[in-house]
Amino acid sequence: MIEKIYNSIGSRLLSKQTGLKISKLKAIFKNGIPKNAVSMDIVEIETDFGTGKKIISSYRTKNGNLIKRITEDKNRRTIVVSEYKEDLSLGDKVKETVRKKFSAGEETQNIREKISVKIQNNTNIINRIKLDITNYSDGKTFEKQIYEQFTKKNKDRKYIETFALKDENGKFISKNIYANAGNVEELTSDNYLFIRNYDIKNFIKEVFLIAKKTQGIEDKKINLKFFNFPGIKGVAFLNCIAVNSKLNPKKSNLVETINHEVRHQYQRVLRQKLGFINFVLGKKPKNSNLTKKEIYLARRYHIARIIYDSNSVYRQQYYDNFLEVDARKYGTIALKDYEKSTEYLQALFPNAVKTFFD
Repeated sequence: MIEKIYNSIGSRLLSKQTGLKISKLKAIFKNGIPKNAVSMDIVEIETDFGTGKKIISSYRTKNGNLIKRITEDKNRRTIVVSEYKEDLSLGDKVKETVRKKFSAGEETQNIREKISVKIQNNTNIINRIKLDITNYSDGKTFEKQIYEQFTKKNKDRKYIETFALKDENGKFISKNIYANAGNVEELTSDNYLFIRNYDIKNFIKEVFLIAKKTQGIEDKKINLKFFNFPGIKGVAFLNCIAVNSKLNPKKSNLVETINHEVRHQYQRVLRQKLGFINFVLGKKPKNSNLTKKEIYLARRYHIARIIYDSNSVYRQQYYDNFLEVDARKYGTIALKDYEKSTEYLQALFPNAVKTFFD
């Protein structure tokens, strides 16, 4: 099928193929095929009155639901990747979309959106969360986020809008909140409002920075790593912490695990500041700015470290070690802070699916 006439924006259809079976195309399209894809559509569009071209590949499930769409230019360079997910298991209809835009191989925009529809008194109540991240050529990023509830039948709209700018190192340099729902002062004090809709990897990175700051070791060089060891959620060693996102499916779990492991790094820092010799001799290190409480903790950490055995067959002995008791305490404190944030947002948008604010 060929459309000979250009439309008002200078585009025309060149070809369209639908319902192509994935099983017959896997040898050709080896990469980028979604796991549940059964068929695909391919559309070619001429753009800019003949000077440009787009090739759009759409992947569908056996029910015909769209799950991924890739748009390429005339040189077969990817310019847009969109992924779609629909969930009816929660009772309300939930749609999720992730759209990434590229230029010259570099990601320029990342849009993440969740929409749920709840029917109440024959009215569709729509809740939406949208995060739009724009990457600039100088390394800075601008982030706009929306939490909102509205209906199609009236103009009533509850919303929280956040705006943030990050420098080339990924550090927030400005944050702003505009809202007609909730208390702006309370929203401003929320550690997680600006980041809770990040993808898992970037969420982990931000929570790691928050944990370091909260626990007073913001300036210490600690490396963050990702791993996938069976049965281990997280681990701290030397000047690193490693997190297993596979065993932390919820962001609340990640908050707890990351803060637990960062606390182990805090313990290490305090032991080093006191020093083993000073611990043995019961002395305070010279020119030390350690408080009495920190010295007390450092001594307890040294004692606990001496008898610490993470591989002990006596798991209760490991569990009851002060290093683990202390780390669990700070993991729980952070978890409660995150849950408080979640509960506040759920109260502001009670018609939204609860997983919106996980």
